[in-house]
Amino acid sequence: MGAKKLIENTFGTVLALTIVTFVVVFIAYGCSGVEDQLKETLTITIGFFGGFATLGAAFIAAYLFNDWRDQSIAELKSQRCLKINNDLFEVDKLVSSADIFMQILKTNNDDQLLSLLGKSIGVINNDLKSATTGLFNQIEKDKGYLLTSIEYTYFNELKGNIYDIQNILTCAPHFNEDKEYIFSRYILRMKEYKEQYASSKKILDKYISYN
Repeated sequence: MGAKKLIENTFGTVLALTIVTFVVVFIAYGCSGVEDQLKETLTITIGFFGGFATLGAAFIAAYLFNDWRDQSIAELKSQRCLKINNDLFEVDKLVSSADIFMQILKTNNDDQLLSLLGKSIGVINNDLKSATTGLFNQIEKDKGYLLTSIEYTYFNELKGNIYDIQNILTCAPHFNEDKEYIFSRYILRMKEYKEQYASSKKILDKYISYN
């Protein structure tokens, strides 16, 4: 409810209660034979009106404060989720870069090329480890008010999958040993990673305001 509508509704309620009070008191004084019935009724009604108005103002103030607080929390949540989203994007860029080299590695057996590719993957993997640590440290720090327990589970599964991919990348210089097995494991982990990455992005997008 907007502030204008809230004020209008509250004022209408206060006015309605004041009119009801006036009518009830006026009738009661009339039945009791009170002198200066109108004057006494107005005196009582004005007193009640002041009380109703005070309660109405307090209600409006409390509502507006809670609304401001909710907006502030939502804005802070949006900023933190945007930071995590950007960090997650950096992690994904490194995973994608490593995957390009991995696909070349998969189809080549030249020892010299394998050595060069292994070194390049090793450099990317080091950057990936650093980016992943920063990402999940931030998630761990803010999880209490950013994510539900179910949402946090998605990110925890994503973390485990990225760590598995990192371990496979660490083995890249030695792919001539059990190459087929390692790549079958790698392909499975990449498939799971892409699914979990998409789910994590959806969770973050739900809380981010891009305005």
